[in-house]
Amino acid sequence: MQLLLRETSDYSEVSVYETTQLYGVNGKFRCLQFSDHAVQGAMDLKDPKRIVLEYPRAIIHLMEANHSITS
Repeated sequence: MQLLLRETSDYSEVSVYETTQLYGVNGKFRCLQFSDHAVQGAMDLKDPKRIVLEYPRAIIHLMEANHSITS
C-alpha cells in the first residue's frame, strides 16, 4: 500500500492510497478511505471505467433503470 494523501481534522481523517490488492482481487487500485478504515471509493487504474465497488454499481443500475422508465 502506498499512501498518497492523508488529511486530518478535529472531526475526521481521509486517506487516499494505491494498492495492488483490494478484497482479494489483484490489480492496481486507488482507494478513498475515511477514519473508520472502510473503503469509501475505489478506482481500477488499469480499467478506470470499471465500477469497482458494489454500492456505486447498484446506484448506477437504479439510475439507468429509472431513466428508461421515465423516457
